[in-house]
Amino acid sequence: REATQRLCQGQRLATIGQMAAGLAHGLNTPLGNIIGYAQQAQSEAAPHEVTRSLAVIERQAMVCSEIVRNMLSSVRAPEVMIEDFDLGCLLSGTMQLIQPIAKDNGVEILTEGLVGEVMVSADVASVEQIIFNLTNNAVQAGAKHIWVAIESQGDQVCLRLCDDGDGIAASDQPSIFDPFFTTKPASSGTGLGLYLCATLADGMRGKIRLEHSQPGNTCFALSLPCGARP
Repeated sequence: REATQRLCQGQRLATIGQMAAGLAHGLNTPLGNIIGYAQQAQSEAAPHEVTRSLAVIERQAMVCSEIVRNMLSSVRAPEVMIEDFDLGCLLSGTMQLIQPIAKDNGVEILTEGLVGEVMVSADVASVEQIIFNLTNNAVQAGAKHIWVAIESQGDQVCLRLCDDGDGIAASDQPSIFDPFFTTKPASSGTGLGLYLCATLADGMRGKIRLEHSQPGNTCFALSLPCGARP
């Protein structure tokens, strides 16, 4: 009986640890954006610039709130709200959020294929989180350039994010979407980032894959169902 109780307690602690790790990873990028834009707001004199920065702060704080709400509700996967939206418009806005942090790390972000509407049927928050995670990984891999492009492929839309960072070793590539697999130091990686990306993509009837990786050339592709035009 005591052994069973200890086993149950260990399982509860393991679950709490997994939830805490996932929460910490999910909050990392939006909190970084909050700090960056808060600092920017303090140094800008133009009222409209301050207002715009504060609007970004509010949006990112809402992202944090949603992550916490999903974790506290239960251990099940976050609720996915599928809707039709313009992926190009979302990507442009997301890149504006990421630019200050990228600039601080000496990273240049280049975008392609954002002309005109590119409608997808997906969850806005999940797509944004995937972009944040992939961009953050590229920055941590020492990338100096990140290329983001959108391409229509029949009934699918493909979002590609490529970088010129250190790359992923061939021996590690089959495991990168496994939970808790990481090549980063224990203090800087939970091993949940790409696992969460794959989970979110599956929940949207999409798919994320590593197309190729070698030093100086790594490319991830996120495929999503096409959406209807308004």
